[in-house]
This record gives sequence, C-alpha cells and structure tokens, in this order.
Amino acid sequence: MPEAVLEQLYKLTPMEESFGINNVALVDGQPLTLGLKELLEVYLDHRFNVVRRRSEFRRGKRRDRLHLVEGLLTALVDIDEVIRLIRSSENSAQAKERLIERFSLSDIQTQYILDTPLRRLTKYDRIELESEKDRLNTEIEELTRILDSDAELRKLVSTELAAVAKKFGNDRRTLLLESAGTPAAVVPLQVADDPCRVLLSSTGLLARTADNEPLADDGKRVKHDVIVSAVPATARGEIGVVTSAGRLLRLNVVDLPQLPEAMPTPNLSGGAPLTEFVSLDDDEQVVCLTTLDESSPGLALGTEQGVVKRVVPDYPSNREELEVITLKEGDRIIGAIELRTGEEDLVFISDDAQLLRYPAAQVRPRAARRAV
Repeated sequence: MPEAVLEQLYKLTPMEESFGINNVALVDGQPLTLGLKELLEVYLDHRFNVVRRRSEFRRGKRRDRLHLVEGLLTALVDIDEVIRLIRSSENSAQAKERLIERFSLSDIQTQYILDTPLRRLTKYDRIELESEKDRLNTEIEELTRILDSDAELRKLVSTELAAVAKKFGNDRRTLLLESAGTPAAVVPLQVADDPCRVLLSSTGLLARTADNEPLADDGKRVKHDVIVSAVPATARGEIGVVTSAGRLLRLNVVDLPQLPEAMPTPNLSGGAPLTEFVSLDDDEQVVCLTTLDESSPGLALGTEQGVVKRVVPDYPSNREELEVITLKEGDRIIGAIELRTGEEDLVFISDDAQLLRYPAAQVRPRAARRAV
C-alpha cells in the first residue's frame, strides 16, 4: 500500500530528516542564540516598544494641535478686541505682547493667531474648531489609556498582528500530521474502505476528504482557487476523470492525499497536482470527476461545437481508459457533469449570450466506447 511504502521511504532515505538550526540574533546590541519561544518574545517586546513610542508621538502631536485650537477659540470669543489690538500695534512683536497680556495666551498660540488669515475667524470656523477640539480630546484620552495600561497596549498589538496575518498570511504548503512515533509495520498497512469525497480544484489539485459529509462553504481558501468538481467515493474505490479530449481515465482513490479531518472547509493546498496521477496531452484538460457506479444516471457532456451526449455508466472494469464521446476534428468537451437523479435540467450558454435549457431526460443515453 502507498502508506507502507511512504513509511519505509521516510525511514531509509533522506526524504525525512531532522536537523538543528542555530538562531543567532542581536538583542540589545548583543548576539544571542535564541529558541523559537525566545525569538517570539523578543519580537513581541519590539512591537510593544514600537506601538508605545508611536502612541506617545501621536499623543504629543494631538496635544500640540489642541493647544493651537484652544488659542483660536479664545480669540474668537472676542474677535473684535483681537483685531483692535493688532491694528493699533506698531509691529507684530507689540501685537503679540498685547495679545498675550490681554487673553493670557502662550507665545505659540499668539503667533498662530497672527499667522491665521482673518477669513478663517468666522462663526463657521468656530463650529469646526469646537468639533476638532472634541475629537482631539477623545483621541488623546484613547492614546493615554493605551500608554497607561499594559493590558490595553498588549490588546492593541495583538489586534494589529492579527490584521497583518489576515492580510498577508497564507496556508502552509505542507500539512502537519500527528505521528504515534512507532516503527513501520512489517505487514503492509491496510486502508479502511471508508466513505469520502474526491475534490478537484481549478488549479488542478486533487485530494480526498476524511469523510463523505457535505462540503462547508464558509471557511478560508486560497485566493483564485475553487473546487470545480466533487464526487462521493470510498478510500479503496475508483473514480473517473473526464478530459476535454473525450477520454475517461480510471483513478484509484487511495493514491490521493487525504485532507485533515480537523479542516472545517476543504482547502486543497494540501492536495497533489492532477498530473501526478494521469497523463494528459499538451492541449488536454480535465473537465470533471465522475463516479463509476452503474446505478448512477450517468454523465451529461457538452462540446464546443454544440454536441450534447448522455453517457450510460456501464464502464467495463477491465479498461483503464475509455472514450465517452467521439469528437469531430477541432471539437472538444467544454462542460461535463455527473447527473444525480436524471431529472435535472441542462443549461447551455452560447458565445453570443444565448441560453438554452431543457430536461436531461430528453437526451437519449448512449454507452461509452469500450476502449480507446
């Protein structure tokens, strides 16, 4: 069985090896050898420091802006007096001194008032300034809460790291599997003939699930990759692979990689390329998977030149390859699906946006050719 062969390959070849890693990193300017736990702790300390300094900087900027806004609001309370003092002053230095003395403003606030055009000192700008003052006070309170609470700081860092993981993270290219640590059995391993589903993705990956439960659709999958075909099977059974050249190829389910049971939504990043199991011509593609169950209503096929065929599932067990449809030169299968009840409707859309729909029962079932 493949599992027994794989176990021997792990044991007797370099396919599986253990090796050490010397993680040397600079910590506070000193080179240190760190384990995985220490690496994560040093990185988290760095993130805490970055977020703390960032929050202090942002709070300082907002306090500076709030100071200027409060000065403008003070001037707007008695704008006529402000204008009179400025106009009656000999120069800007005298105007600054008189404003500081009259309104108890700081040097920075006074200079900002002198630099502000009169057109901004209206009742509408006062409303905007009051709104900005409230917003700045709220932001300063939030930043102060983060800086004063280690728990809030850790919560913010955790949220930011989770956002980074969601945006840039991807699935493992290999699966982590649990092992009992026992040596390979002398007797070839036997695989239980349990129900499962065989899945095909749009990028040509094949895999089988650990059970025959309905597929979930609310989990995370690889971007631009969808499941284009899924058929029920058993772990030691066979399925058919239908190609665009009109061929049906038999495939042993036990040879396919099995997805972990803990995975709620099938993610075929743990699958294997289709080309590892079947040989295809350069311009040939797989269009669907099908069961080989004789009780099934069979296959419905549609070609590029408009030929429609229903195939009776009386496939001979002694043939690894069958021709399910005879194609004219230049024609190819562009759509195929296994019927579940035989009562389904077939829908075809032409290249000029025309739609044709009729019952599958109207198409007379025909047998596949016995051999290619």
